[in-house]
Amino acid sequence: MNTHRYLPWFLGLGVFLGIAGCQKSSQPIVRTVLPNGLTVLVKTVPGTPVAAIHLMVGRRLALEKKPGESVLTQMLLTKGAGDLDRAAIAQTLESLGARVKTVDNPYIPFDDYYNSRDYAYVRLEVLDENLFPALDLFHTMVTSPTFPQDEIRRAKQRLTLQLKENERVPRWVARNKFYALLYPGTPLARPLEGTLEGVHSIERSDLVAYHQRAYVPRNCILAVVSSAPAQEVLSKIRELFGPWQGAGEAPGAPPPPQPTEKRESIVFLDNDRADIYMGTTIPPIQHEDIPALRVAAMVLSYRMSNVLREQRGLAYRLGAFTEFFNDYGGLFGITMGTSSDQFQEARDGILEVLRSLIEEPPTPQELRRVVNAQWGSFLRYHQRKINQAYYLSLYEHLGVGYAYDLQQIAALRKVTPDDVVRVVQKYLTPDRLVLSAAGRIQKNKE
Repeated sequence: MNTHRYLPWFLGLGVFLGIAGCQKSSQPIVRTVLPNGLTVLVKTVPGTPVAAIHLMVGRRLALEKKPGESVLTQMLLTKGAGDLDRAAIAQTLESLGARVKTVDNPYIPFDDYYNSRDYAYVRLEVLDENLFPALDLFHTMVTSPTFPQDEIRRAKQRLTLQLKENERVPRWVARNKFYALLYPGTPLARPLEGTLEGVHSIERSDLVAYHQRAYVPRNCILAVVSSAPAQEVLSKIRELFGPWQGAGEAPGAPPPPQPTEKRESIVFLDNDRADIYMGTTIPPIQHEDIPALRVAAMVLSYRMSNVLREQRGLAYRLGAFTEFFNDYGGLFGITMGTSSDQFQEARDGILEVLRSLIEEPPTPQELRRVVNAQWGSFLRYHQRKINQAYYLSLYEHLGVGYAYDLQQIAALRKVTPDDVVRVVQKYLTPDRLVLSAAGRIQKNKE
């Protein structure tokens, strides 16, 4: 989830001074589309010791035939590819000073920052001097996985264990129900990690077929950030990825969410902790109201932190966020982790703070505080080249173009208190919100 995390402005300013010089010395970002349909973004940052390679794979859940195909494919990309087995891939990565990531770690809090129902990813960081041999390995992993049977068995065992554990964790249960409420009948309603039944039924042939549908040039965006001249990087990419073929599956029209009167899901879990997700659908990222909705999320996060966590001690985790999808617009979400016996007070508290955005509109000073904090957070994340590559890919995927990454702060700074009140009244009234919660709250009514 894209949960907003705030930093003091003086820290953001310090990061800004470090990033600004880097941005000024950078060469322009080069965008091209290869004849096979692969979109490529290359950014040159002179003097950097680390290079980043990022592949974004679209429509991950829409292309599944069995729940779990996407995440299992991601898990197996590093377990065998081309002529390399798991050990050979690991040895090559070590010799290059590289690290690769294809799935999030379920045991690390907030490690799902980049996880999305909309796309999958392959991230590789490497010593800058080893960029080209790393691209060789990266190309082999994403285009030619071998899906060894013994590795499939181990991956299915690990995923099965994770799914069984998730059934008892309020956060995962509430999150999955939240998307199901907002997007019934669409791929976004499915559990990102799959289902026990789906994972159990998946065979090697299913994974091979999924890879052939999803990992095709026209469904992928490749971004590289390094100190190497852009044209040299592009030449290497054309050499490796130019012959990559595969038509995949024609997108077709995405199924619209099915009409439903269901606005609430409360799942009983025998757990002292409870998790709450509350929110609604909003327009796509290109819409004129989005900057104001994003600022509303920042102000709401700030106020909930002060009132519900610091003053009332109701939350161990909370925040408001916006998330966007290629085919289904966006969502405005509010999430809180609390104790089961404080669920009702926490739920009422969220609505109370949300109402305060209308009854006590944010001041210009409050808007400056939260937007500056967001700017500091933005700069902190962009210190790493892999994050720069991710955001270039993300905004290209969403259809606003890679330049949106640097333009968005200017749009946020134009938002006024009246804009925040207007979008809250338009989109965030209680009758528009759905609620998903899990914990020792009450018996499940479903």
